[in-house]
Amino acid sequence: VYEGSKGETKNEFENILRLNKYRESTDAVKPVSENDSASHAEISDAIWVQKTFPVEKSLKKIIKNKYNARVFSMDFLKKKAAAERMNQWVSKANHNLIKSIIKPSEIEKQTRIIITSSVYFVGIWEKEFDKSKTKKGNFFVAAKQPASIDFMHKTETVNYCENSQYQ
Repeated sequence: VYEGSKGETKNEFENILRLNKYRESTDAVKPVSENDSASHAEISDAIWVQKTFPVEKSLKKIIKNKYNARVFSMDFLKKKAAAERMNQWVSKANHNLIKSIIKPSEIEKQTRIIITSSVYFVGIWEKEFDKSKTKKGNFFVAAKQPASIDFMHKTETVNYCENSQYQ
């Protein structure tokens, strides 16, 4: 969204996200598994735009080259077809582990853009979770729609970096 903005909107993005100071941090992230044969990571991103709002070719090129993402044009007024297309995309992107991310009822007639991300990761934990500490808890799939799922728990002291620019 930032890459397609101009003027005051672009300035607001840069101020809020501190992009002027950290512009290089917007470069695409390399896969975690690049130097690790024991793990495998795939990051997929897509921007779904209402077909009546054309996206400039130059912006599509930036999104593809800089963020390794795709821009898709679709008719959000055809809610069922739009949801099916996005759900097929996410299912393929994460090797069928997640089959659905959106329901037709969640697409409103005012919808103009939807941004999706999928992270698929297979790897060995350096410090594994104790399965006996796994507990059920509520994960909110919507503001008032909890789903009971398993949560892994672990308490540990870890190092992190903090300086005048990051925490």
